[in-house]
Amino acid sequence: CVPTQSHHSCCDVGPLMARTDDVLACPDLPADDRRELRARLALAAYLYTDPDVTGQGDGVHTGNPNMSMARQLWVSAAIAMLPDHPMYAAWLKYMAEFTEFKLADNMAPGGGWFEPGTYHMWAYERVMYGLFGLQVMKAPNLERLLAYQRADSDYYMNLLTPFDSRYGARMISGFGNSATHYSGELLQMAGLLSYSAPEQAANLTWAWQANGMQAVATPATAKPWIQPKEPEFTSRHFPGFGLMFRAHQGPDETFLLLRSGYLWSHWTIDQGNVAIYSKGAALLPAQAYTYFDSSLRDFSQYNDIRFGSPENEFRYGWPDSNVLDYGFGKRAQYAWASAGYPAWFITPGITPGYGTGPKLKEGLSQREGAFWWNRQIAFMVGKTPRSPNYFVF
Repeated sequence: CVPTQSHHSCCDVGPLMARTDDVLACPDLPADDRRELRARLALAAYLYTDPDVTGQGDGVHTGNPNMSMARQLWVSAAIAMLPDHPMYAAWLKYMAEFTEFKLADNMAPGGGWFEPGTYHMWAYERVMYGLFGLQVMKAPNLERLLAYQRADSDYYMNLLTPFDSRYGARMISGFGNSATHYSGELLQMAGLLSYSAPEQAANLTWAWQANGMQAVATPATAKPWIQPKEPEFTSRHFPGFGLMFRAHQGPDETFLLLRSGYLWSHWTIDQGNVAIYSKGAALLPAQAYTYFDSSLRDFSQYNDIRFGSPENEFRYGWPDSNVLDYGFGKRAQYAWASAGYPAWFITPGITPGYGTGPKLKEGLSQREGAFWWNRQIAFMVGKTPRSPNYFVF
């Protein structure tokens, strides 16, 4: 695969790195085959570290952030197999710095990823191949890279619902363009952290088992000696995503996800949306589908509020939405999510000539100035797992 600005097959080379490493480790590999494999690895390293080839430096759009990372960041695994190459040190420096930049650019404090649900893993699975290589090469910024990995793994594991009888497992919650899903990448995360964060690796291995043990794309990244250990799930706030309330871990677990954060790329217009599970029932389930939207403009598939007309969605890409405050007490918990609307939401609503602006229902007038929609939720936690739990909106 020669890097291009938008070629999907470039994403598929990363999973081949573990197989390539396995072949090169064979003492009986013919010398000509070894030379050919190493030459191809070196070619990939030359190309993928040239900004004018991959698009980092030539102003060409390489796809959404997830796609460009999926195409580019696995190459550190190839470089790790060429420690005697004269360009090794330069390649390592470039990829270590570029990987850190991309992680910092696409991860909120605490681990919340720029892309939703399991689509997050379209890039991040391949990012992890590169991180395996950077770990082997002892990159000078390895501690910072692994800190990002620990944060993102923590965030991703906390997307797990309670046990959902419809799927027979705890599931990664569906949001944006992602369905409710099984995720073999939990085991890949465990393998990557097996040396630097063994307890977290044990938690991730348990999470993979609880999620239904989907096959990992590259089995060599899994570490079979890691013993699973159930983590303690609690209510958590993850900037960029929103937060989750959680109580009474186990078969009578109660869980609410509140979305308030990213609204770019593959997130859908779901600010303030919630999913609720309790005592084995999916009361308000996370979405079960991928790449779908309501065909009726005035029917929202999310539990949100619209202003001016039932057809007016929150403005896509408008960043003013976040969790402003929260508190997680033993018996009472709270969250305040706010979505801000600009003064021009209705008029002009859109740059003239660029489509149709929001509608204004007959009999209504536009309110002057910016305004906000606030969703506040109180969670009253039952004393025992069998006690009632209450969410007050």
